[in-house]
Amino acid sequence: MSLSTVANCRILSPAASTAAFLLMALFGGTCDAQSDDERASGGSLVDSAYLPPTSIATARIRPQLLLESEIFQWMPIEVAEAWTQEALGLDLRSVQDVRFVLNFPAGRGAPPMGFVIRLSQPFDPAGIDPELLAVEDPQMVGQRQVYALGDRQMPFLLHALDPQTILIASPTMLEPMILAEDGTGELADLVATESSDQPAVEIGIGMLMLRPIAMQMAQQAGEDLPPPMRRLTEVPNYLDAIWLNVSAKQATFHTELRLIASDDGSAEKLQDIVDEAIVNARDMFVQQMDAEVDDDGPIGQAQRAYARRLADGMLAMMQPQREGDRLLYEAESGVSVAAVGVLTGLLLPAVQAARNAARRVATANNLKQIGLAMHNYHSAYRKLPGPAIVDEDGKPLLSWRVAVLPFVEQQTLYEQFHLDEPWDSPHNIQLIDQMPDVYRDPDIETDPGETIYHAMVDDKALQKHGGPNRFRDCLDGLSNTIMAVQVTKENAVPWTAPVDFEIDWDAPLAGIKRMEPGGVQVLMADGAVLVFDESLGTETFKKMITRAGKEIIDAR
Repeated sequence: MSLSTVANCRILSPAASTAAFLLMALFGGTCDAQSDDERASGGSLVDSAYLPPTSIATARIRPQLLLESEIFQWMPIEVAEAWTQEALGLDLRSVQDVRFVLNFPAGRGAPPMGFVIRLSQPFDPAGIDPELLAVEDPQMVGQRQVYALGDRQMPFLLHALDPQTILIASPTMLEPMILAEDGTGELADLVATESSDQPAVEIGIGMLMLRPIAMQMAQQAGEDLPPPMRRLTEVPNYLDAIWLNVSAKQATFHTELRLIASDDGSAEKLQDIVDEAIVNARDMFVQQMDAEVDDDGPIGQAQRAYARRLADGMLAMMQPQREGDRLLYEAESGVSVAAVGVLTGLLLPAVQAARNAARRVATANNLKQIGLAMHNYHSAYRKLPGPAIVDEDGKPLLSWRVAVLPFVEQQTLYEQFHLDEPWDSPHNIQLIDQMPDVYRDPDIETDPGETIYHAMVDDKALQKHGGPNRFRDCLDGLSNTIMAVQVTKENAVPWTAPVDFEIDWDAPLAGIKRMEPGGVQVLMADGAVLVFDESLGTETFKKMITRAGKEIIDAR
């Protein structure tokens, strides 16, 4: 059985999908490799095992240390034990430790990942409830016997490395993890340096491969951050790795966070940025509290005094200590819970800005892929695809989104369409559920098979009905003309339908999706993605829609 065959397996039911991912949640940690004798005796694992050179993050959980903590005595352990026994044929208390590994993303969709679970007693995968399996019988991938879990969107393979060691991985992650039994690369070096046997939970993130992405997201976030917080965008320049330890001690958790820089000088700069951000966050919190308290009497004054005392106390507690090339933060659970809560409030603008930036980057990547597909189509056919694939009489049959499928790495899907039939024909309508991720918005959840990515179609726009539509007809310049936009959820359409955004020239921004904290993200005809500032007005936006209005526009 090939990896692609396993990846296309469909799970039997939504309930089975949920249960399969409960397995992932249960085994959400890290594990290391060891000899057969060590496994049988429950000895320590080699810290850097099963970490491929391209892995970027890892986590390790030692469940027994957590279960021995007084805090976990209040958890529904009996329920978890009953579920794992019934659904997996596994004794929960036999799980010695678990390793989670996240690989560098190789393309669109979820990045490859894997889990290694070490047990104190043999485990037989044949005891897994068939409802959890995408395919009931074991399959062969090369010389390895595997069980398929998950669904087409997120498939996993389960393979027994030996009777007491289980590997659960994405199809493309299975072999790299097996071959990395000794562990090599940036993350393996980090684990070998920072890991110990004491913490119940360890989490490590290597930043060297992630740095370009982190810097891009930081730059995007900087547009949304308040000016006093914008130095936080410099953090990826100095940060090489992040390490978190959580130790369970009776009724408390001891947490240690390490921000590891490339050298002592970088750590000093990192500390300066973090200290400044915490002080500025404290000031912003106090200003916000002052603005919200409208009582100038004794109670209002007391509320302001409390806000200052709270902010000053948290300021002192949240400033990390620097030791050589790293910043350290340590806290006990009673303090850290309060600290996390208050710090979240203090840094809420930064957190929200980071979320907005992540959504903006993901959306921009989709738009850029669509723009690149349009340009490649134009290079191949000397014209744009037009608003629709039409029949001999000019009747629209299928959307331009279908026409460009070969240029978004979807040639196989393209060949499944009957191009001489409408989008809702008995055959073509069956393909709606196979909508490529490039047409799926990361921020808005539409009905299955619907998209909010629309071309600008009008007699005055880049693409018009009747065509042909060519770049040479864009007299305003490709950099000044909008090619595509995102519409609101209410205007979403089946991605194969030959339907696009209807421009209301009296209110051209009506029905177009707004971003947080503001602005409209648009794909220009030259392939660039920019955010249109609505303060520029609807007249400017109208000019950006037309292809031959002969306007000169600078909306960047």
